[in-house]
Amino acid sequence: MILSPLLPIQLYTASVCFFAAPTDSIDLALLIVSGSQTKVLSSCLYQSELETMIVSNRPGPIQLDTGLKVLPNFVLPNAPTPKYLVVDTQLDPLPDLLIAYIRACLLNGGAVFMVGTHLSESVSSMRLRPGQKISRVDAGQLQDRLQEAIIQIANERPD
Repeated sequence: MILSPLLPIQLYTASVCFFAAPTDSIDLALLIVSGSQTKVLSSCLYQSELETMIVSNRPGPIQLDTGLKVLPNFVLPNAPTPKYLVVDTQLDPLPDLLIAYIRACLLNGGAVFMVGTHLSESVSSMRLRPGQKISRVDAGQLQDRLQEAIIQIANERPD
């Protein structure tokens, strides 16, 4: 057996950046990963007054906790930043790509709702600027929180 010579391999570390500007048309984004809750998806899609998109960290269908498969509208890092971001994952620590997207949303003035029983260590240790907020909500409370968001968005828009 003849082995071919090994080519030198150079490893790179990359940082993830989001250059997506905030959009006026996207009010709500749901960031899902495999195993996310169908109840959370339902709460977000129920808000017909909000322009909603589904975002994931990988392409292709994402299987939720009930077996339902969902095809995201955007895959990170190519997702615009919304006014409200709902993150439904119990990953701890969160992957760098998800952390970068959460930070981009906060920097563009968005609010972040983390669904679950606790904030992951990677989220709770994030340094926030004045006015930035990450809220933990239970899946059952999410619909009420989104209704509050609808009222706030309605008051901001001069229709």
